[in-house]
Amino acid sequence: MIPATPAEALRAATRDQLDAIAREYADLMRALGHEVPEANIPVLRRAAAIQDAWRVAFARVLDSANDTEAKP
Repeated sequence: MIPATPAEALRAATRDQLDAIAREYADLMRALGHEVPEANIPVLRRAAAIQDAWRVAFARVLDSANDTEAKP
């Protein structure tokens, strides 16, 4: 998921988006010949949520760094 606008970059992914990311990753790995049991999908979803939390945190830090009102 690539945010289309800076405002979207500041919002966390929805549950549906995280589920889709986990499924897409599992499908890609299977297409490459790796075994990805269905039981591992929740683990992939948690990893996607953690990565998204970092993405949002960095987006917010970078957004606040561009806030000209906060700068001296």
